[in-house]
Amino acid sequence: MNRDVLMILANEVKPFLELSRGPHRDDVFSVEKQLAMTLYYLRDQGSILMTANAFGVALCTVSVVVRIVCYVLTNKCELNVLKLPTTEQEMMELVSKMENKFCFLLAFGCVDGTQIPILSPRENPYDYLSYKMEHTLNIQTVCNYKGTFLHVDVRWP
Repeated sequence: MNRDVLMILANEVKPFLELSRGPHRDDVFSVEKQLAMTLYYLRDQGSILMTANAFGVALCTVSVVVRIVCYVLTNKCELNVLKLPTTEQEMMELVSKMENKFCFLLAFGCVDGTQIPILSPRENPYDYLSYKMEHTLNIQTVCNYKGTFLHVDVRWP
């Protein structure tokens, strides 16, 4: 993601992530840094340690920031960046392109998911336990024929 796209996304989430700075709140991260930390964390395998080291913050800070930003992106913002096809024409166009490129019949996209490790949440920690007995957050995505995300869901333990 280039800087221009990051700034556009930051402007979209700013009303939900910007905290007021008071006399005792000089340590609050900018919206851009919160968003950058989250995107860095989600980019691959979601390593809290790698993200904390890259941004020079504590592990618990990364966990809190990622959780808040993901919540804002999935529940608070009306982003027009990701969208599934809404008309039959859009759907047929995606189906045709998927068939031409990969020979997948009657498919407009591919679904995949992953589990991102998180620190144990305070509320309902047992809901977030994976089959490996680790606390994780489930992520499901849908991509089109170009590998572009059409939909991302990060709401469920």
